[in-house]
Amino acid sequence: MSVYHGFIRNEKKDSLSHNMMYSYRHPSGFSLAVILKPGFNKRCAYLGVPYGAIDQAFYAAGPEPVYPASEHQTDLIRVPAGTAHFMEYNVFGRQPDSGWGLKQEMSALGVEANAYTDYAATVFYFSCVDNFLLSLRQYFQAICNPQISGAKTRAVRDIILSEIDMYADNPYNRLYKTAMSNAYHQHNMADLWGSPETVQAIKEADLQAVAASFYQPSAISLAIAGDFTEPEIRDILDMLAEQINQTVVTAGGRPVSQPEPDAVRVAEKTIYDEVENEGFAIALKNPRVNSQSPLDGAARSLHEMAGQVFFDSLLGEASPLYQTLYSEGLINESFFVEYNCDRTFACLMLGGETAAPERAAERVLQGLRTAVLQQQYDPLLFDSLTRALAGAFLRSLDRVDQCCDRALKARMRNIDLFDYASIFTRINLEDTIQAMSFVSSPDVAARVYLHKR
Repeated sequence: MSVYHGFIRNEKKDSLSHNMMYSYRHPSGFSLAVILKPGFNKRCAYLGVPYGAIDQAFYAAGPEPVYPASEHQTDLIRVPAGTAHFMEYNVFGRQPDSGWGLKQEMSALGVEANAYTDYAATVFYFSCVDNFLLSLRQYFQAICNPQISGAKTRAVRDIILSEIDMYADNPYNRLYKTAMSNAYHQHNMADLWGSPETVQAIKEADLQAVAASFYQPSAISLAIAGDFTEPEIRDILDMLAEQINQTVVTAGGRPVSQPEPDAVRVAEKTIYDEVENEGFAIALKNPRVNSQSPLDGAARSLHEMAGQVFFDSLLGEASPLYQTLYSEGLINESFFVEYNCDRTFACLMLGGETAAPERAAERVLQGLRTAVLQQQYDPLLFDSLTRALAGAFLRSLDRVDQCCDRALKARMRNIDLFDYASIFTRINLEDTIQAMSFVSSPDVAARVYLHKR
């Protein structure tokens, strides 16, 4: 362990991928992971803000000490759905007077930059060969000091409303979103972007509250990957320390989640649209993962990966149930199985195109519940899929961008990137069966059928 500019450094080498990682923690709360990739020309940076689409209520600051010392509020703030995505666009958006924004600045430097909003986080990232330090400085400044104005807010609102209209024309996107929306009472699971009504309601004050609480060094995490030398790393730390010292850092915000009932909000719904192929979607929420029993750190990663392996073993292409449903013509190659998991929610999503939406949904649910209740598991397939997932993860570390993305996600979960190797060894069928048995309950499934108009 060593200290530089207040940054406490720890280092670790992965025994499997042989990647070296330096972890830094600043007194402000800011954290940085540096993954060395010798011989690679490409360099990447992923910067995560712990504020996402479901965070519509939050305390302006937590009880932790601040750096440097300053006053902080603890008022509960509520913002409209879609504010997180709106904030992402605000950071990237062009200034109305100049037509120039962060993305244009990055392009001028030969840098590929982008961002995305998830349920509980917003991630900004870029990759380049040259101008890495300058690009990182501009990225860090833009995120920690977002420019919010009435003119820019209006311009961003118009862009988002146009995109919402465009995606509203996609019936399969509507099918998926309706299933997610019908499953949950409290979480804003359906509209990562918000609705036209909520986007219209977003004001400058909402964006400023989010910026003050989450878009600052005490809250954000950074991961960089590439062939960095020690002098280059020190230059990066010098720049980050300078930027942090120029910022009035508070303790950061704390999202608040309301209790979620175990049963779904709407159990069944039919929608109609101009489609060539009809379809269905089912959202099965796991009531054991909620705001009162959140999943943190390694436990969340273990639950997420074990759940995906488990449901792939029951409903994936290699499973007997998939083959049966496929041979009966109830599902086709469009059929999907996704287990989504975050701190305060977990949800299994199933669906696809079919000529018989109601019958397909019923057979999928019936087959899934029968397999769970009668313990129709294939331990060999489960182990094989676990090994395949571990292998895919290990191979992803060979790519600079994927390695950097995974390092950021691990840091935001307060775990080490290289802890994943031990997490894979802890995946076992017996524990997973118990954790995923929620699907046998008839109250946790929200079915949506898509028919031709």
